[in-house]
Amino acid sequence: MKLPRDVSGAELLQALRRLGYVAVRQSSSYVRITTQRNAEHHEVIPVHNELRARNLSSILKSVAGHHQMTVEELLGVLDLVIVPGLRTRRSWSRNERASPDVSAAPPRPRASE
Repeated sequence: MKLPRDVSGAELLQALRRLGYVAVRQSSSYVRITTQRNAEHHEVIPVHNELRARNLSSILKSVAGHHQMTVEELLGVLDLVIVPGLRTRRSWSRNERASPDVSAAPPRPRASE
């Protein structure tokens, strides 16, 4: 299962409110959230422009485990599903940095022996 790649920390905080999470405190660019549903559960969310895939994965696995659901079900509840074929800002910049077409480059001169 692929995770969405363009989720910001603020968007994730907003989505987790649907499961009863509230911000308890903030230290620098990290917010600690807590819920009382299905017992008490805490999570720390980095409030960055785009979360790294491993950070997002770790947070979603922890939240899904606490609420006794799969990550796929959690993504559906949070409306953080991937839209097939949608190009995000990150995918645009990655494509622009792609190596140029090799066939369009002029041939390199060989070193003489």
